[in-house]
Amino acid sequence: MTPVDLITTWVPVIMILLALTFALGIDWPGWRWAETVVVGGGIGNIFVQNMMNVNRLALTPIQAGNLLMVPSIIFGLLVFFRLSPKYGWISRYGFLWAISAGVGLSVGAVFQGNIMPNVAKAIDIPATDMLGTLNNLIGFIIFVTVLSYFIFSRPHTGVLGVSARTGRLFMMMGLGVAFAVLISQYYYVSLERIWFVLRSFGII
Repeated sequence: MTPVDLITTWVPVIMILLALTFALGIDWPGWRWAETVVVGGGIGNIFVQNMMNVNRLALTPIQAGNLLMVPSIIFGLLVFFRLSPKYGWISRYGFLWAISAGVGLSVGAVFQGNIMPNVAKAIDIPATDMLGTLNNLIGFIIFVTVLSYFIFSRPHTGVLGVSARTGRLFMMMGLGVAFAVLISQYYYVSLERIWFVLRSFGII
């Protein structure tokens, strides 16, 4: 085994073992060192990726003659005024540009790619077979009841109250399933890392 193979094998093993000590409720310098390395490495990677994106999306087009990207560089540089106690207010214009553009793009993308397709599918009840029609009907009921839960202009009494309570149950079911899937993913990653450690020690 070459020195490079030793490093690429044992460094991850040591880091995994140090990270797993947190599950035992042990807060010691080894765990804090592993946490610092992960956070620092992640921030360093994000910084490098962002610099590459700035070069690819802004600097390169500007050098090619696309002057429409110049305001993005200017507003981006304004954010650094946040470091100045005296001129920190200037950074608000940079944040304003980023937040307003991000919200506008995300709202449009969510509306076109998520809300409208789901509404269209909820309304389209008939299907080619009985099972498909039943599934679409259940989806339509879930859509209506969950939507009625967020009607705050009227008290949730009578038919609206029954629909709102039913929608709340459907939402709790959906959130429970989503949480179970998230926990399952965490367990999968943990088991995969433990399997990697055991394989590195030659136990399996």
